[in-house]
Amino acid sequence: MEQLNNLEKYYYFKLKEILESNGTTFFKNLTSQFLFNDIEETYSGKSAVADVMERVVQTIISNNTDWEIFSHPASSDSSFLTPKAVIHIDCKSTLDTDQDAIGHKVDLGKNQTSYASIDPIDYLGTPFKSNLPTVYDHQLYGELYTLTYIVKLVYNLDSGIDSLRNFELYLCSIPNGLMRDELGLDFVQAGRTMIRPFFTTLDNVEYTNLYNTLNSTEKAIFDQSYQQDSNNNYLLHDWLLFNANSLDETKKEVKKQLTKVYKDNRINQQREKLRINFNDMQIDNDNEYKWNRYELLSLK
Repeated sequence: MEQLNNLEKYYYFKLKEILESNGTTFFKNLTSQFLFNDIEETYSGKSAVADVMERVVQTIISNNTDWEIFSHPASSDSSFLTPKAVIHIDCKSTLDTDQDAIGHKVDLGKNQTSYASIDPIDYLGTPFKSNLPTVYDHQLYGELYTLTYIVKLVYNLDSGIDSLRNFELYLCSIPNGLMRDELGLDFVQAGRTMIRPFFTTLDNVEYTNLYNTLNSTEKAIFDQSYQQDSNNNYLLHDWLLFNANSLDETKKEVKKQLTKVYKDNRINQQREKLRINFNDMQIDNDNEYKWNRYELLSLK
C-alpha cells in the first residue's frame, strides 16, 4: 500500500505542477470559441465547455510529459501509460450554482474509478461496480497500478467570456480500490441513476431460475432474445447490443420489450455512477494515506 500511496501522490503533484504552470494555455484554448464572430451554433454534444476542456487538458499533459497514450476503450477521457502506472484523467465541468460544485462532489462512471472493482459498493440494495482494474499486467513493465484523477472546472456563463474568466479549476485524486481498507467508504455514495445491462451469457441454472420468475409474455421475449448453445449456456443475440437505430423494426421492438422486462423485474439492476464527496474525505497529517486529494489550482 505504501508504494501505491506514494505513486498516487507523486502523479497528483506532477499533474498539479503541469496544470498550474500552463494556466495561460489552459485559459486561452478554453475560451478560443468566444473569439469568433457569426459562427453558426450547430454543436450537439454533452457540453461545449466540457468537450473543449477534455481536448485542452489532454494537449497540455501530452506536451509536458513523455507519457504514452493508453488506448484501451474502457478508459477515461485521457489515459496515459508510464513504466509505473496507468493514469486515467477525466474532466468534469459544472456551473458554480450546481450543488455538486457547492458541495465539492464528483460523479464517477464505471470507467473512471477502480474503487468498486474488487467489491461492488451497495447503496439501498442496488450495487455500483466499476470497470477499471486496480492493477494492470503489462508485458514489458510488469504490474502497473491504476491511478485516477479528475480535473474539475467550476464556471459561470451568465455574461459569456466575461463571467467565464472567473472559473475555478480543481484537481482531484480518486483512490485506487486497493486503498479501501485504509480509507473506507465515508466519502462515497452510489449515484441515483439506474442501469440494467442485458446479461450476455447465462448458464442453464441461471437462465432457468430467472426464466421461471417471468410471466408468459415476458418468457416469450426471452425466447426471442436468447439462444442455447451446445454447452447448455444461453447467449444473448449479438444484435441486441447494437444501437436500436441500426435495427429493423422487428428487432427494434424485441430490444424495446426486453429492456422493459429487465426494468419491470429489476433484472441486473445497478447504479450507473459513484459519487465522491471530498468534504467527507478525512485528512489526517499523522496518517500518510489521508492526505488532501482535492485542491483548488492556482493557474499561472
